[in-house]
Amino acid sequence: MNVIRMNLPWEGKTQEEIDTFEELKGSCDEVWLGLWGYYPEEELERMEKNFSRTVEHLKKAGIRYVFEMGANLGHSHADGESPVTEPFRNMVDFYGRSFHGTYCPRCENLRAYQHRVITRYAKYKPYAVMIDDDTRLEFHGHLGYGCFCDVCIRLFNERYGYSLTRDEIRRKFLTDSDFRRKYVEFDRDSLADYVSFIAGEVMAVSPDSRMGYENVVLGGFHGGNHTHIWEALHRVSGKDVIARSGNGMYMDYEPRNTLT
Repeated sequence: MNVIRMNLPWEGKTQEEIDTFEELKGSCDEVWLGLWGYYPEEELERMEKNFSRTVEHLKKAGIRYVFEMGANLGHSHADGESPVTEPFRNMVDFYGRSFHGTYCPRCENLRAYQHRVITRYAKYKPYAVMIDDDTRLEFHGHLGYGCFCDVCIRLFNERYGYSLTRDEIRRKFLTDSDFRRKYVEFDRDSLADYVSFIAGEVMAVSPDSRMGYENVVLGGFHGGNHTHIWEALHRVSGKDVIARSGNGMYMDYEPRNTLT
């Protein structure tokens, strides 16, 4: 299986590349069309036109295509700014630090934005929709580990009957393993709920598409595995979940690095 990734805005040499794939039969079986960053509606509309044209070219060439959601909780623009007008709620670590362009998985405005993205791009019936490796709660800019925003703290307190401040949570998180296990469980549920939402939106538009996740290198606070995400995607889609190593695991132009 030969897979090629094409990132925004699917212009320029796209047709030239597809022509090459057609000429060299068997050189490409699948193309991933990736969307990174967060965009206002008029920009999403402009890019959708390019996306639509590229999909038609791929269909004619007999190459299946995947929509890669490259911006889920992070992967904003390089300068840390987002051109989207909605006030997305930033992810916050237990020191109270936030990083603009990295968002809480429970943010309703973010979910409303992703609804619009999926409605636009999943209607072209991709073979699969891949959720990128920014769907994680650590390794975002200068953040330590999240999310400890005001909303997450309130929901965590409600869940376990606490009335703790962020400072109190930090102290207990770092000294009490049973308490830390509870917060890690809460955060795993936050991610599972988020990817369940994404998968549900995709299934509503393209029920035959598969779901996939580009898993990350685990840090100390992720709970040791990705089963919460795999199981959520499988439960909502009803299909086997596609896996791909992300988080800098290897470079696409030299994939064998992952073996060395």
